[in-house]
Amino acid sequence: MINDTELNNHELNKEQAILAEELLKDLNRIENESETNLDLENETRLFHDKLTLEQAKILMEQQQYTDYLNREANTFERLVAYVIDLTTIVVLSLATISIILLSVRASLPQVHSAIYSNRLIELIILTVFAIHISYFTILDARKFSTIGKHLTNIKVIDEFGETPGLFQSFLRTILSVLTIGRAQDMILNTRVTKA
Repeated sequence: MINDTELNNHELNKEQAILAEELLKDLNRIENESETNLDLENETRLFHDKLTLEQAKILMEQQQYTDYLNREANTFERLVAYVIDLTTIVVLSLATISIILLSVRASLPQVHSAIYSNRLIELIILTVFAIHISYFTILDARKFSTIGKHLTNIKVIDEFGETPGLFQSFLRTILSVLTIGRAQDMILNTRVTKA
């Protein structure tokens, strides 16, 4: 027969077993949560690392773009390109004026010389101006740029790093004829960079 002490020990052992089992369950739960938390921490750390890497890539791309926009051509390169372009304009103007003179002379041989010489000067100035405006407007608005800029490896870009449109190129050319220096670039927010 079981006495009271043995019964108390038996119940105590039962309670201890239940407590031990609950404690073991709690430990397993904590361990699982800990593993989950570690996984979550690792995932968070990985996500943060990836995010940091993406941010670094974006910053690097922005810096490269900024560097691209800031590769401004120096004054010597611009001057050499302009001299080459002016030489090209003079050659085109002389060829155009020669063709016009030959056609006018053939059709009107008896024109009075004073009137003819005044009109000739006006025609020469107008032709040179028209060729100058057309040359820079059309070629600067294209990817291949002018002959001088192509040979010196520079180009005109807008504020976004793109080739300016035809209208912006036209305004830039008109302003370059009317102003001295780089005023047209400041007004229109364009720049001449290395290609």
